[in-house]
Amino acid sequence: MINYDKKRELDDYDTFTCLKFPKEHQLFLKKMQTAFNWYINMFLDNGASSHYRKLVEMIELMNENEWYRFDFPSADEEISTEMRKKGILHYSKFVNRSLAVKFPSRHF
Repeated sequence: MINYDKKRELDDYDTFTCLKFPKEHQLFLKKMQTAFNWYINMFLDNGASSHYRKLVEMIELMNENEWYRFDFPSADEEISTEMRKKGILHYSKFVNRSLAVKFPSRHF
């Protein structure tokens, strides 16, 4: 189940894996890793839930080319800004050089 060539090249286990998965599953994992905060927001049971559920459904339907053309950081920032303006608690992505952590949006 391990691709050892890929394992030697890895320096980031937050966004990559050396496990052998079918290409379709690898794409799903990339989407999940990138949009993890959207998946969490689906289950908040508040004003953000239904909006994020639709977004997750949208990205899960994207093929590989569509996914790689999709500007997730811009979309996430736009949606997060909208949620903050409405006062809706949600998780947004915060990334720096050593850490990728999701914070409740009101902490910004």
